[in-house]
Amino acid sequence: MARPHLPPHVTGVAGLILSKNPWLDYSVVKSLILDTVNKIPSVSEMLVTGGRVNAFAAVDLVISPGDVSNNDSLGLEDVILALQITASMHPNICDACIQRGVDVNGDGDGDGRIGIEESIYVMQKIAGLK
Repeated sequence: MARPHLPPHVTGVAGLILSKNPWLDYSVVKSLILDTVNKIPSVSEMLVTGGRVNAFAAVDLVISPGDVSNNDSLGLEDVILALQITASMHPNICDACIQRGVDVNGDGDGDGRIGIEESIYVMQKIAGLK
């Protein structure tokens, strides 16, 4: 069965998702993209999705918790960055670069801040305690 032709920007979003987790199945990537579409009532009848693709929201769903450095692995650099953010030291990382998925505490989505909890979480992961 042939897969449907995707617009280039949707293919790009799929590529971004797969760059964060290359082991995802095609159907999972498709669901991530479709589940995060920004609905637009004025085009709901014209587009199958009823809106526009939201790359940030789709990729945000596959970010590793605690990965403050956004390098796809948990390490001491994540601990240091989280501690620097906690101490208001303004580490060499932009606020927009710290995705919501990095936040580890709270009820599902976290508390929206990077802090000591992320440092502890990463240290526990590194030590094999989590």
